Amino acid sequence: IIEQELFSFGIRINQKPPEVKLIKKEKGGIGYQEMVPQTKGMSADAARLVLKEYKISCAEVILRQDITVDEFIDVVEGNRAYIPVLYVFNKIDSLTIEELDILDQMPNYVPISSQHEWNLEELMEEIWE
Repeated sequence: IIEQELFSFGIRINQKPPEVKLIKKEKGGIGYQEMVPQTKGMSADAARLVLKEYKISCAEVILRQDITVDEFIDVVEGNRAYIPVLYVFNKIDSLTIEELDILDQMPNYVPISSQHEWNLEELMEEIWE
């Protein structure tokens, strides 16, 4: 739920900004170049429609990675924050080994027990990375 709220406020967690170059120009229309094949729905027509919605009539668009239309909108708006996130699970002393194995499949997480001071060194290492 928190992740969805952050997404709606323009915060992209554990994502990198799309490799898209958008250069606004004074004249010349919309130029569109794909450096890699687009398989996630992005196309020259989609770019023109999005730019038209944002009242951009002259620009150069260069796509250096396969992106979605939503990622292109994030580039056009230009006000998104891309932030790495680390999930810290406390009270692992009350979990079973099977439950810990399930948690171990999750990315970007560190299980700890602050009461017993378990795994605090790994938490510190992950924070510094």
